[in-house]
Amino acid sequence: MYQKSNPSDPPILFIAAYSDTLPIDQVSNYADTVLAQQISQMRVVGAVFLPGEQKPAVRVQIESRGPSPTKASRSRTSARVLTQTSVNAPKGSIDGAHQSASIASNDQLMTAADYRKVVITYRKGAPVIFPTSAP
Repeated sequence: MYQKSNPSDPPILFIAAYSDTLPIDQVSNYADTVLAQQISQMRVVGAVFLPGEQKPAVRVQIESRGPSPTKASRSRTSARVLTQTSVNAPKGSIDGAHQSASIASNDQLMTAADYRKVVITYRKGAPVIFPTSAP
């Protein structure tokens, strides 16, 4: 489906979302995954924007300095594993004679605790998980 909209047109409706009980990242997630999705499906809506959206973030610091080339190699391996582990992308597709559909699954890591389960490599047959000092 193709719809024409003019990005220079002023907005015609503003909606504020807030909660007295939920943290702002959960309110923002609801606005993105429920409200914006429903509003954008209306025939008269050209675009939905979420200014001020609050997305959670996890920062990972990998130690790569030091005299040992092994340490630098391990940090590259750790960074590659992290990049491949937390990806929000289609996992495959189902192809039929007349249509195809993407298999979507969001398996992104959202909290520091999720990273404690990531296997970086195996040494002597045992998994090496991501060391973390996060609570």
